[in-house]
Amino acid sequence: MPFPEIGDVNALVGLARYIAQAQEQATGKKHYFPGDKTFTASELAGLSGTYFVEGTAYLPGGVTNARAAVVAVKGISVTGSLQAEGVTLITAGNLALRNSSDTSVALAVAGGDAGWRQTGGGNASFTLKYGALVAGTINGGDLRGSVVLEQNDAVDFGTISAPVHTARVISQSEVW
Repeated sequence: MPFPEIGDVNALVGLARYIAQAQEQATGKKHYFPGDKTFTASELAGLSGTYFVEGTAYLPGGVTNARAAVVAVKGISVTGSLQAEGVTLITAGNLALRNSSDTSVALAVAGGDAGWRQTGGGNASFTLKYGALVAGTINGGDLRGSVVLEQNDAVDFGTISAPVHTARVISQSEVW
């Protein structure tokens, strides 16, 4: 199954909604949130599976070995440096790195913009462990800081939790 095009993001988000609801029903643990959701550091450390947020998902900075997908309809905001190489971030809206000097995740998908504008100054780095960033634009078309793609040709997608299986870089804006 090829990685989705920008136009397929809404279908991917819908699939994640279904997966999160099924996981919640099967485990009795909260995986589906009908509005905005602010994840705490302890919640982030314990994530496993797919988590779906109908509003905006707010993630703290920190380090986690969690294997999970966080999917949000309106957007995802990472509020500090996040080292989560087993976590996939998917949103139909914007993926914003706020006050972040270094964020490293498995995969990132944003139907809107993926960027770090208005983070309080300075540069930010965005490392994608499995070499996939899908976004309508990157940093609003104004690249500041860096996007680091660490391509791993021997990716075992069983090590990450996401409703996707292969990856390639897609963007409507150019990265220089």
